[in-house]
Amino acid sequence: MTDSLSTLPTVKKIRRRYSREFKQQVLTACEDPNTSIAQVARDYGINANQIQNWKRQLKKRHASQAAFIPLVLNDLPPSSPQTLLVELPAPQGKIAVHWPVTELAKLSAFVKSVQS
Repeated sequence: MTDSLSTLPTVKKIRRRYSREFKQQVLTACEDPNTSIAQVARDYGINANQIQNWKRQLKKRHASQAAFIPLVLNDLPPSSPQTLLVELPAPQGKIAVHWPVTELAKLSAFVKSVQS
């Protein structure tokens, strides 16, 4: 008895490669609302699962590109420094002053000059 399995030649499976243009053409054909993916796959002689893979890859590529949104900065006026509202009693009424927080060291001299 001979072993028939040892005499069979091995077949090397060849992976098909498709150009970007071909993939784009197939995906464009799928955008027609009156055509199913299965029909497009039959028309182009490829498996419908392959088209679904290409659609997912395209969606992922677009999502990663959309993740970066350039920010355009306009020349904004410098923001006013934070101020402290100081209200002092005076003979003519109340004095209200918006004093810059960065100049607090000079505030006591100002208050003394107003009160004297």
